[in-house]
Amino acid sequence: MFKRNKKIGLVLSSGAAKGVAHIGVIDYLLQNDYQIEYICGSSIGALVGAYLSIYKDIKGLKRIAIETDWKLLLGLMDINIINLYQGGIIAGKKIEEFLKEIFKDNTFQDCKIPLIIVATDLKTGKPIEIETGEIWQALRASIAIPGIFTPLKLQENTLIDGGVSMPMPSYYLKKRKVKNIIGVNVLSEPPQIFSQGKSEINIIENLLQSLFIMESTIANEQARLCRKTINPPVSHIPFYDFTRAIELIEIGYQTAQRSAI
Repeated sequence: MFKRNKKIGLVLSSGAAKGVAHIGVIDYLLQNDYQIEYICGSSIGALVGAYLSIYKDIKGLKRIAIETDWKLLLGLMDINIINLYQGGIIAGKKIEEFLKEIFKDNTFQDCKIPLIIVATDLKTGKPIEIETGEIWQALRASIAIPGIFTPLKLQENTLIDGGVSMPMPSYYLKKRKVKNIIGVNVLSEPPQIFSQGKSEINIIENLLQSLFIMESTIANEQARLCRKTINPPVSHIPFYDFTRAIELIEIGYQTAQRSAI
């Protein structure tokens, strides 16, 4: 079917650093002339999808992922114990600057491909689909990992990571009656936190491992709404390790290539 009709809707899962594999999948799709007509993403999936939506290309984001000194960037995070009283150990101002640098003042009206960014309402626990306003602000909400980044207050909502409620947001494209939905799920397997001889974990790793185990279960269920799901095998890569961008992009590309879509 996809060989005959290359018009697709694209769903990109959450997954922190693992989501860099989305870039490789999209690279394959664009090289093989797939026409992406709708994009929906949570967290890192929202970020990658937003870039494609605004620029209708992925080369620039691929370059950013590979060339950014992630260790330096992480070292500049505004970590402060006082932030705990605001819902996270990182205020998120540095991340906001990073997002603004990439997305400028672009809004959803500037999207070349229709885009839905998913966040979670902390008060109700329900997913929130964002389709208006500035792109960077919607992304800041969607990537706000609970306990790590402070929530973002947007209008009447207090928003956190979209992956908490909708890590694989295929529902929103199904609701819009998009027929050929391809999903990319980097959470198809729970993270292998003990895979490299590690016997103990700290409290942050414990909490995030638990979060990603839950997200993996939910994402696999939500992926059932896709006509085809690509599952890059990235469970061995830690959620925080953006320094392995080249490896992640290659895994995404090769997995898409093998998926016979």
